[in-house]
Amino acid sequence: MDWITTSGRTLHEAKSNALDQLGIVADEAEFDVVNDVEKGLFGRVKTEARIRARVRPRQMPDKDERNSRRRNSGSKGGGNRRNNKGGGDKGGSNRQSNDAGSNDSKSNKSSQNDKSQNNQGGGKSKSQANGGQRDNSRADGSTSNGGERQKGESSQKTGSNNRNRNRGGATQAAAAASAAPKKEKKAVETEISREDQERIAQEFLEGVLGAFDMTGNVAVAEEAADDGAIEIAVSGQELGLLVGQKGLTLNAVQELTRTVVQRKADGAKTDRLRVDVAGYRARRAAALQDFATKIAHDVLDSGTEKLLEPMGPADRKVVHDTVNDIDGVETGSEGEEPRRRVVIRPS
Repeated sequence: MDWITTSGRTLHEAKSNALDQLGIVADEAEFDVVNDVEKGLFGRVKTEARIRARVRPRQMPDKDERNSRRRNSGSKGGGNRRNNKGGGDKGGSNRQSNDAGSNDSKSNKSSQNDKSQNNQGGGKSKSQANGGQRDNSRADGSTSNGGERQKGESSQKTGSNNRNRNRGGATQAAAAASAAPKKEKKAVETEISREDQERIAQEFLEGVLGAFDMTGNVAVAEEAADDGAIEIAVSGQELGLLVGQKGLTLNAVQELTRTVVQRKADGAKTDRLRVDVAGYRARRAAALQDFATKIAHDVLDSGTEKLLEPMGPADRKVVHDTVNDIDGVETGSEGEEPRRRVVIRPS
């Protein structure tokens, strides 16, 4: 598509004017800055920003490039399987560390039991050295009770130490898992043909007609538009519900159709898409051309700019194209979507 040249008080305004004239979004455009804004005394704009813009051309990859992408995607899958095997080895090392921890707890229990037996023996020898059978029996009874208490205390300490060790091991494992670098998933590049896009859009619109119990025909234009967009026309009787006030419902239906096609494309780049119902867009374009021509002549006669009502991107493009063919006037845009307006002023 040919380049167009627009200007504005800032680079952003110049780009917005170019998008309005092309009727596209920023991702579909290609810009070339002719000159930036030059400011004079007290910050006044001396020279406006000027840019060149056009619809970004779409390059279809050749067969060799598509085959190489498929081979690359296959090799990536094998790498993931190897990584999963490596993960199994890590699981084995974790089981070994748990076994080692259980052995440590067993050794701790045996050492605690040895200590308790030594304590019992010491208690008995002291009681026998002090005298009599009664004293011995009492000493034996007290020593045995003390030994039992010591056994209970040692087992409780051993159990608490094991629980603390297990908790510490789980905490360390969680910290190691969180610190491990996560592998990013790479999107697999896919392709979708123009015929598949047309088929998906046509089936969706036919489903919309069926959902509203409407009778109509959905047809795809045989030839692509000047900007390469896919054009689909819905014809029939009593289709005003799909148009809505000032075409708002029609714009929503078009956006839904584009979203369905993009989801079915699974990340692949899709073509531009336009939907028309009952010839509304053609009638709307003709009415806007007459309206914009009248306003442009009023601006020429009065010498003052006119601010039009908020419009969608498609309607703004019609106004820009119509006014730019008239000498002595120029167009611009103000505001943000969905309240963006066209300004017609003397050039």
